[in-house]
Amino acid sequence: MHFAHSNGSEIAFNIVGDGPPLVLHPGMFQVGAHWTKAGYTAPLATSHT
Repeated sequence: MHFAHSNGSEIAFNIVGDGPPLVLHPGMFQVGAHWTKAGYTAPLATSHT
């Protein structure tokens, strides 16, 4: 897991896959792991970073 820091805030993120970049942004009251649990991350990682 990677971390970005800005103005006292920390954002955690993962980088997976290979191909053009694609950002999956969780909605309110969600976390990034919900994308993986819902089955989106693995198929998208075959064609996108």
